[in-house]
Amino acid sequence: MWESIQNGKRVNKIFESKDGNYISNFTVQGIVEKIEKELVFFRGILEKEKNN
Repeated sequence: MWESIQNGKRVNKIFESKDGNYISNFTVQGIVEKIEKELVFFRGILEKEKNN
């Protein structure tokens, strides 16, 4: 599994939620710079909506 992650053939995404509705944290394993940036962006938007 780790070899396929290091070779860019596999990506693992783990999402956590404290309230069951919004992503409170996430972990991404693999070569995923674009996906990681998008998740950070979306998490920020959802957090902002949650607090309004």
